[in-house]
Parts: sequence; C-alpha cells; structure tokens
Amino acid sequence: MTLFESVLFYLTVTLTLLWVYQIWDRKNRRLPPGPFQLPLIGSILQIVLADNKYPFKAVYKLSKKYGDVMSLKFGSVNAVVINGYDTIKNILNQEDFLNRFDTDWFLHRSFGKRIGILAASTEVWRPTRRFTMRNLRDFGFGKKHFQQKFLDTEMHDLSRLLDQAIEQNNGVIEPHTLFRIPSVNIAWASAAGSRFEHTDPKILKLVSLMSEFTSTASILDGVPAAFPFLLRWFPSFFSIQRLSDIDDEMHQFLRTLLSDIRGRETYKTDPDSFIEAFLQHMESDKIISPEDREVFSEESLISTLYDLFLAGSDTTSASMTFALMWLTMYPEVQEKLRNELETVIGNGRLATLEDKLSLPYARAVILELHRHNHLVPFMPRKVYKDTAYDKYIIPADTLVVVNLYSALMDDDFWGDPQNFRPSRFLDDKNNIINAERIINFAAGKRNCIGEIIAESTIFAFVTQLVQKYDFLPAKDGQVFNSDKIHGGVLSAHKYQIKVRRRV
Repeated sequence: MTLFESVLFYLTVTLTLLWVYQIWDRKNRRLPPGPFQLPLIGSILQIVLADNKYPFKAVYKLSKKYGDVMSLKFGSVNAVVINGYDTIKNILNQEDFLNRFDTDWFLHRSFGKRIGILAASTEVWRPTRRFTMRNLRDFGFGKKHFQQKFLDTEMHDLSRLLDQAIEQNNGVIEPHTLFRIPSVNIAWASAAGSRFEHTDPKILKLVSLMSEFTSTASILDGVPAAFPFLLRWFPSFFSIQRLSDIDDEMHQFLRTLLSDIRGRETYKTDPDSFIEAFLQHMESDKIISPEDREVFSEESLISTLYDLFLAGSDTTSASMTFALMWLTMYPEVQEKLRNELETVIGNGRLATLEDKLSLPYARAVILELHRHNHLVPFMPRKVYKDTAYDKYIIPADTLVVVNLYSALMDDDFWGDPQNFRPSRFLDDKNNIINAERIINFAAGKRNCIGEIIAESTIFAFVTQLVQKYDFLPAKDGQVFNSDKIHGGVLSAHKYQIKVRRRV
C-alpha cells in the first residue's frame, strides 16, 4: 500500500467513524437531524455546495432533506436552524426562544450590557418595550394624523429632489441614497416629535454614522461569524475597532441631542415626546430598585434610540430602493397600482394613511415588496438552558437561527416565489389574503418595534410617488441586477432609472 493509499484509507475510516458517532450522538442526545459535520469547518462544505452565494437559500434547500428543525455547525459555532412558516411561528411564540444571540462587538452598541431593544435580555426587554410602545403611542406613534404630518413633509422634500433631477439630468436618478435622510428623519420624529431639515448637519451626521455602521458590520458576515475567535485575534482586519468607534460617536451624538432636550426643562412637567417621557420617568422617584435603574438609565435610552434607528431607517431605505426597481421592472404592476389610486382617490389629492383600507391592490403591492425583499433573512436567537422542542432537545447556549427566507420564499406555498406578483395576496373578491405569512418583522412576541413606522412610511412613499411620477428604465433594453448584496440588511445593487413627472 502506497503512502497516498494509506492516508486515504485512514482518512476514510476516520470520517466514517466520525459520521457513525454523530448519528449515535444525535440520537442519544435527541438532537435535531442535520448534515455531516467535518472537523474544524463543521457544516460549511454542505452549505456551500447547496448554495455558494446565499446561506439562507442553502439552509432552506438542506431543510428539504433534514426537516424544518435542523442541526448545523457554522465553523466552530453550534446552531439549530428553524425553517418553515408554521415551525417559525411556533418557535417565536415560546418563552425559551425570546433571547437574542449577541456578540461582544454587537453588545458594544449598548455599552456592553443587555439593554435597549435589540440586545436586551428578556428581563430587560419586557419593561423597556412596554414603556417604549406605550409612550410612543401616547405621543403620536401609530396615530395616522401624527405620522401623516411628517410623511407629507418628507415627501415634499423627496419630490423636490426628483423634480431637480428631471430639470437637470433628464430625470435619470440613482435611488440608493434617495431615502436615507427621510427614513432616519421619520425614525427620529417618532421618538422626538420633531424632524431635521435635510441640510441640518445633525441629520447628515446621523445618516453618515448609520450608513458606515451598516457597511462596516457587513464585513462580519461569513468567515468571522463562523469563527468568532478570529475577531479577537485579528480585530483590525475585521474593522472591530472602527465599529466600536462608530458606536462611541453615536453614543456621544445622542448624548448631545439629549442634553439639548434636557436644557429646555419642559420635559420635567409637560413631556411631549417619547424621549421627554423617558427622561422624566428616569429622573422620578419611581425608580427605586436596581432593576429599574438598569432599564431606565441614560445608557438604556441611548441604546433604545440607536436600536430604533437601526430597525427603522436601514430597512425602510433598502425597501424603497428595491421598490422603485421592482416597479420599473414590472410596469404592469405600476400601472395597475396607479389605476387603483386614480379610481379610489382621483387626481385632486395624494393618498394618505386613511386611504389604506380602500386600496387593496396597493396593500398587496406592499406585501409583495416585503415578501420579495426579505431584507433580514436570518434572525438569530439563543437558548440559555437545555430546551425541548417537539421530539428534540436543543442544548444550552446553542445559536438558534430562524430562517425567515424559508417562509417568505416557500416554493410549496407560493408556487412561483421568484416572480413579483402582488395578486397572490388578493382573493377573487379583492380581499387581502395570506398577509399573516409576511413575517419580515418576526412573527412572535419579540417582533420588531419599528414595524408600524416602516409599514406606514413605505405605504405612503410608494403610493404618493406612483401618483406623481412614472418610473422608467434609464435606457432601452436595460437589465436590472435583482440579486441582493450581503450585509446586516440585504441591499440592492446600484442602478439607474428615469423619472417622469405626472402631476
């Protein structure tokens, strides 16, 4: 036997024994099934073979063989991946799956603590969310007239930019930066009850920080996520220090804004926004216990505001960038939407949030945008104790990855998920159907706090823009790249379209 044959023989025997052991171990410990895990790299080879571009597509394909609850190993990280609408909905409504998965670099956003919204422990998240939602609603968040006031102002500024493009550049625009300031402004307005002018250095600084955080954090996908120890060994290579610096700049920026609000002192007796209500409560004699002081602190408020910007602004801006591309790629959808708007509303005014229930096709278009975009396909959770689900045991400290993509692009349910077809959300009587399956904002107890902001903003922008403008390819025979760019939020490749004024 040659040296090569000997090595091959012993390698085959070793891998076979390892495979047999994994089967026995999973059965003995009641672990979910999954593909064979190689030393060092875990399941990465099988993931790459299933789809070498998008991990969320790969694990969806693997779930066809191994089931909706599946064991994987992302390099050195043990994980259980959840696929399928029914299973996801069931998992996300269980207490044991409410905790977020976090890392050192992510926790730095919240001062290394599990506070705020996104990184908060379950114990902190509940009172923080309860107070946040109650006061956001009390001061206008979720009230249509309050939202409409700010949406109309942002739409006016958007229209001015588009009209300038028509006059100066024959209507050709590149939408990628178009919605960043409006999205951040609306998120700020929901918390502070006021907005910035688009030329204000404060909003420009805020947008710059948010954009840099998103682009820098995207570096941490892939290899660093599978081998987190590399972040400790090579922090400069993976821009960990720059992320920390961005967090520190954001903390200081928000401290300055809070200082300005404190300087007015009216918040002590007559708060008129979520931020002022939080400051009043934080400084009141109601905060007695250490637990209360952790929830109602300046660090907690800053972390919550940071989370609101991340949850609302990035997804809204990315959604609208995709929306203009889909409407241009599918002119029949754009025209049908416009016809509904003209029939229901006429040409004398623009659509408002009050019109939403009267515009079923517009609602279907928004639902299809959410389904097709799936901007955050993976939702990471973590179990902190051995947790039973169905016939399986998920070990303590396991990463639980909820694959939202598997529900939004389910071949069996949707039939033609790759097609952009809003009519799939309408029955033969023009009633909305299947809206509950759009789980971009999650489908359980810990759903996204920015859902109402994002939903209202996208509805208002899409309907009013289609009323006012035609969206056309920038050149004849233009082919759009509808693939998505990896990042904390999936984004569109840069493209150009042509805008033509209607009214």
